[in-house]
Amino acid sequence: MVAPLALVVVLGITPVARAADVLKIVPEPGSDVPLLDPAGHPLGPRLSRWQFCELAAAGEGLVASVRYRVVDQGREVQVDCRRNFPRLARKMPVAVTALGRSRFAPEVVAP
Repeated sequence: MVAPLALVVVLGITPVARAADVLKIVPEPGSDVPLLDPAGHPLGPRLSRWQFCELAAAGEGLVASVRYRVVDQGREVQVDCRRNFPRLARKMPVAVTALGRSRFAPEVVAP
């Protein structure tokens, strides 16, 4: 698993990636949260709030055949991730808030 940029910046965690740990997400019907690039432009898929926070916490994941990685943080909080991580939210609220500001970049994965 890759540590999200938010935790790398806030906590000084060193990211470590292993292919077997990649999060796989199937967007839920009616999902309303777009993945945004660092400039705030939508990248295409829409996730549920829960899925967005899980992807942000994982640092990267597959949505369909596209790998998305956390590459930056936006100015505004896009999603409140406190429900996903209530214990972390109590201990490190800044880190959980940073997850909700995650911005992504796509990388096409060959089939």
